[in-house]
Amino acid sequence: MKKIIALLLISTNTYATSEKANYNTIYEAKSRRIGEVVARYIKTHDDPCLTIEVLDPDKKWTILSRKKFCSINGKAFTNQVSYSDFEEITFSDKGISSSLLVFPLLPAARERYDCLIPIKGPKIGGLTCSEPTYEYD
Repeated sequence: MKKIIALLLISTNTYATSEKANYNTIYEAKSRRIGEVVARYIKTHDDPCLTIEVLDPDKKWTILSRKKFCSINGKAFTNQVSYSDFEEITFSDKGISSSLLVFPLLPAARERYDCLIPIKGPKIGGLTCSEPTYEYD
């Protein structure tokens, strides 16, 4: 008697906030110690998101947490704006600060935000930004 084994593969294409960056396409990455941990940001050519990772230098640089920031005000950088870029990224004891530049899909003024991603120990907080200022050519 022949047995038939069926294998069911389910694939989901969710955009998890903990999804790691494609390290092969990194064009900018920097890190700094914040307290007992090291925080780093990663920007890649194939993804408009900003990836933040917190590492433990005492445990062979194990990644303790990872978060990707891919939207602002409900607009995804992948398909709901024409361009976005985290600029002038700096580290402080509070976390990672940045200027975020966003070009809307429709012709309009560019939006610029001053943002902070809080980091406390291994925990990465949410993206908090100021009200936008508008830039015109």
